[in-house]
Amino acid sequence: VELPHAAAGQCPAGGAGVQWQPAICNIIGYPEHEASYVQKQQMHELRGNVFSLGFEESFSSIQKSMLAQNTPEFQKQLHDICAEANPDKSVKIHAGSFNSINPGRIDAQMIYHTIAQFRSVSHGLVTEWQKLATVVPSGNGGHVFGALTARFLSGVPGPTIISCNANDFFEKLINHGILEMPKSDSAVHQPSVSMIIEYPNNMERLFRLAFGPERTSEIMSDFSSWKTVQLSSDEQSMLRFWLNLHAVRVTGEEELIAMREYFRETGKLICPHTANALCAWMKIESKFPHTHALICETASAWKFLASTAAALSEAENIWQEYESL
Repeated sequence: VELPHAAAGQCPAGGAGVQWQPAICNIIGYPEHEASYVQKQQMHELRGNVFSLGFEESFSSIQKSMLAQNTPEFQKQLHDICAEANPDKSVKIHAGSFNSINPGRIDAQMIYHTIAQFRSVSHGLVTEWQKLATVVPSGNGGHVFGALTARFLSGVPGPTIISCNANDFFEKLINHGILEMPKSDSAVHQPSVSMIIEYPNNMERLFRLAFGPERTSEIMSDFSSWKTVQLSSDEQSMLRFWLNLHAVRVTGEEELIAMREYFRETGKLICPHTANALCAWMKIESKFPHTHALICETASAWKFLASTAAALSEAENIWQEYESL
């Protein structure tokens, strides 16, 4: 289907991956009033079978209405979107998913983490696999799953450190064995805003690695019903020792300071997610002596305009500057 070129949306990576591929139509929905000018311009070069649509709803509302699934209702919803945007085009919807919940993005995360691990050795940055720690921001759990799977693909047995923001989901899970939905929206107002666990798809993939399908079904049934789950000591050991997972919580102010200091030292901007991971490693590295850390940047800093502007400013109180912006 040859669709007209349109303005860009929130997730250009997915569009770039399928651009010009036959029999694929890539639709990107974004919140019109929450996306910045830069975000909308990021995909102007994407044409053909890729187009985006601005929605009046907020980002969280779009997520709730467009979860990753392939039901007839969801297909019809996408079909209606296509029909409204392109009344002269006939498009048949076969499947759809939304944002980082979909398996396609996790595939890419597995690949770039695996490549980064091999490059760390081939470039002589680390000589022993077990001396390489991977540090990832929590995201919605997909980034964690991608990084962990990369360890299985490459045979790297070292630790995986998960950094958290005000949403301390993983910190409670790994350090205390408590699994529960966040009870406040405090993480939404953090610089690393999208590090929020709300949809359980990626967590289910992670638990299947550790606990198998039967126990995972029990856990996810309670979790999806907003019940608090207390993992057994054996299950906690599976996460901490067999999967070698560790979790560290970082404040929003620490993220902003890390962005500013890294820019002043290197001249490079990093996004709040990456800064969160960097802070987490600085807090926990003493537990892993003689170990190198691998931190892959996860997003464009310009996706987080208030955070970037605060980090580049000379304001003495960087958190106050961020809140003001």
